[in-house]
Amino acid sequence: MPRALLCWENGEGSGHVVPYLSLVEALVARGWHVAVAAKNTAEVGARVHASGAELMQAPLCLSLFPDLDSQSFSTTELLLQHGYGHQPTLSGIVSSWLGMMRSWQPDLVIGSGAPGAHLVAQCLGIPDVAIGSGFNCFIPVNPAPLMRAWQPGIEQRISQSEDRALQTINAVMTKHGFAKRAFAMDVFRDVPQLLCTVAEFDHFVDFRGESDYLGMLPAASSPAQATANSSGLPEQGHDDIAAHSPADNLEVDVFVYLRHTALSEALLAALAKSGLKTLVYMPGISPMQRLQWRGKHGPAVSFADAAVDIPQVLAQVRLVVSNAGHNLTLQTLLAGKPMLLLPAHWEQGVVAQRAVKLGAAIEAAPAVQNPKFKRWIEALIQDASYQQSAQQFAHKYSSINPRDSLAKSIELCERRAGHPVSRPQTRAQLSAVR
Repeated sequence: MPRALLCWENGEGSGHVVPYLSLVEALVARGWHVAVAAKNTAEVGARVHASGAELMQAPLCLSLFPDLDSQSFSTTELLLQHGYGHQPTLSGIVSSWLGMMRSWQPDLVIGSGAPGAHLVAQCLGIPDVAIGSGFNCFIPVNPAPLMRAWQPGIEQRISQSEDRALQTINAVMTKHGFAKRAFAMDVFRDVPQLLCTVAEFDHFVDFRGESDYLGMLPAASSPAQATANSSGLPEQGHDDIAAHSPADNLEVDVFVYLRHTALSEALLAALAKSGLKTLVYMPGISPMQRLQWRGKHGPAVSFADAAVDIPQVLAQVRLVVSNAGHNLTLQTLLAGKPMLLLPAHWEQGVVAQRAVKLGAAIEAAPAVQNPKFKRWIEALIQDASYQQSAQQFAHKYSSINPRDSLAKSIELCERRAGHPVSRPQTRAQLSAVR
């Protein structure tokens, strides 16, 4: 039985795992043994178990580095934020991935924001694949592409960041007896990428060259619908992500999927005053907070206590409010619905700006003072141009079939696992413990 390990090490949110659980289900249905090593097991655990996979805790960086700028100017600087410039931290991450892979012995590693998993897989000679949005599939160049606008003197800073990351990586490689790397992003060189996005929402489209964009994979089946046909693909219509959706039998005008921020209260107050029937899913808030808000904002605003069936909700809503996470934004546009977007960081900010450029969204930037939520909500509901722009985008990509994208992903995984690639080290480290 072939074994695959899906890894999520860096970054926030269930979007590193949940959009790819249909691939996990399909591999399981085709006889694979699959495990998911997740950064946040609480957020994705129930759905990972429902997919038929094992759940593990991924190694992660818990340290803070006050000498680093809180704003990263490249993906290499993002690695520094996650411990790739601090030898004890990176050594611990690498040691943990080594222990996991030597004991679990995968035939394929699938990385979603997991540079350490790729690094260790390559050291052990295990075939690897990267999956995710354009942001999560880094560009293997030196120096890494700028993420922010050029500033005077930035070249020297970027050069220093590249040197620091590479020196740290190579010190750890030497410590563990593995070959050194050529540059920081070398870990993504020659790694096949499953780009679950479209060109408009690839953060690094200008650097990637000609690429095969898959759009989105189908949503994973609910636990009650976790059946598959003989090909290992989910049956048509099985696109739920929760067995019993909080939206069942509920009319919804607005769907809100946000992390709690300082703007949450003002947003909910504006929605309550609008009278629009609103369903709110806000991961991480306490049951007591939900109870307080239910009493404060009245019957027009409902709160979901668990994961929502996104396709079902998108089919009926008139507006989506979110943090501009890549997956929900793309899913909303493909459903032809307008959005109010509240990005919390650079990755989400780029997604929001591109949705605004399409004419399908309004952005409330993180630093905005006195956000005009009432005005923005009214504009998005009453001005048909926003929905028309979203529908034009959906029409442009109507020929993309998520099941075909899933089939391509399965084929790549099975071909990759069946033809191990040449790596700095061989599979001897794994064979020794079999």
